[in-house]
Amino acid sequence: GAVAVATCGITAERPTGSSTPWLMATVPIAQRYHDPSRCPLERGIRVALVEHFNEVYDVAKRVARERPLGAWLETMTRILRLLRSAAGAGLALGAHTSRSTGGPPAPRTPTR
Repeated sequence: GAVAVATCGITAERPTGSSTPWLMATVPIAQRYHDPSRCPLERGIRVALVEHFNEVYDVAKRVARERPLGAWLETMTRILRLLRSAAGAGLALGAHTSRSTGGPPAPRTPTR
C-alpha cells in the first residue's frame, strides 16, 4: 500500500550548491541513522551504513556533500538496499541482553 504522499513541481531554475532539495534532505536523514538511540543497528551494519553515507554526508562537519542528483540517488538507493537487507535478515536491531536472564537474546525466527 501507499507509504507516503509527496508533491512534485517543475521550475524554470536549476538549483545549485547547497540549495538543491536532495542536499537539504541529506542532513536530517543522515543524522537520524547516525544516532544509535534513534536507529539501533548492529555494529557491522552501522559501519557499512556510515561508509556509504560518507559519500553524501560529512560526519565531522555535519553537512551534506555536494553531489549531482544522479550520484546522490545512486548512494541513497544503495543505503536503502543495505537497510532493507539488514531488516530482512533480522540484523537491524542492535545487540541487547535478555531482560529475564541478563544473557544474550533468544534466537529470532524469521517472520514471513
